[in-house]
Amino acid sequence: WWNAYKDPTAPIPTTQSQFSDHVEHLVALRESPKYQAAEAYWEERLKNFPVGPELPLLASPAEFGIPQFERKQIRLQKETWLKVQEQANKRGLTASALLMAVYGRLLAVWATQPHFCLVTTLFSRDHASEDMLSVIGDFTSLMLLEIDCAAASNMSELAKGVQSQLWRDLDHRALSGVEVLAKLAARENSPGRALESPFVFTSALGTGRSYLDAFGQFGKVVDAAVQTPQLLVDHQALEENGDLVLNWDYVSQAFSEDQVASMTQVQLSWLT
Repeated sequence: WWNAYKDPTAPIPTTQSQFSDHVEHLVALRESPKYQAAEAYWEERLKNFPVGPELPLLASPAEFGIPQFERKQIRLQKETWLKVQEQANKRGLTASALLMAVYGRLLAVWATQPHFCLVTTLFSRDHASEDMLSVIGDFTSLMLLEIDCAAASNMSELAKGVQSQLWRDLDHRALSGVEVLAKLAARENSPGRALESPFVFTSALGTGRSYLDAFGQFGKVVDAAVQTPQLLVDHQALEENGDLVLNWDYVSQAFSEDQVASMTQVQLSWLT
């Protein structure tokens, strides 16, 4: 994009792979032993699997009409963020696992129960041919992650549990989160519900260059929005020039600005 912006006559790179190859791979995967093992794993997990957190809402989702999303953004300066990562590394934690645990613990403060599941996003190109990284397409997949704040005595213990569970689940990601959600909805006898967990966590840490830094070639990003249907909160963690950026994209009919501000203030206090 940037090369074309600088020189509209520049040749556009071509790839042998196409997004359809990725789709065909996912279809073929359903017939593999790996998929069958993942299905058996999640069938067993779902016997005692929680639904999403229940937080006090300003109105029922059925009353929203067309959801209106607002964004609350907070950040940790580079120096502070480096210290947080150093402390996480000393405890054998990835930065993403720590932030996911903080997010889960934060929701538990407002939720009616401390045991629930969140949706986290994955970027699935691991099967890809060498040039698949140059293919444009939505390679996002979902995974349900169990969070049990009552089972941990402190944040470090919670984060270690979250990280261990995440790694176990990643080994069985052949069954997509959408399929797991469908099974969860069937278990709850509510097949018409699109999501049993409308709270999402997305980490773009450790994936290479931040899109904020990439867009910085064009100028400063002054406004952005994520509006995902069927969600109440889409929380993203990413970096910009070494700072940690935390976005809260939330449905304004569900949460007041003051409530989200209170949650992000607590989040910052826990991280610093």
